[in-house]
Amino acid sequence: MGEARRVRRLVVDGTVWFWSLRHSHRDGTCRDSLSLTREGTSARLSIVFRAGDGRIVSGGGYWSGGSVGAVAGGDMNLHEPGAVRKRFGRRRGRRGHEPP
Repeated sequence: MGEARRVRRLVVDGTVWFWSLRHSHRDGTCRDSLSLTREGTSARLSIVFRAGDGRIVSGGGYWSGGSVGAVAGGDMNLHEPGAVRKRFGRRRGRRGHEPP
């Protein structure tokens, strides 16, 4: 459990970010929360992946911890820095601005 909760370092375009992943349950639904904080700030960007119609979040069974995906195909392991960088890049592009 301690390994899954550790804070990791990620460099994107020369900016240092710290990220962590948490798994939780709310209203009987599994969710994984990816949190990123830019070095030197306390502001946090959280991306929440919830299980639901067509969406799969790890929670035992055949999926390992940190795995998220869609029933229609495509998945990623949020314990992998490359997957976090990819997801973070999409989030930045969608929002049209730099997260806090």
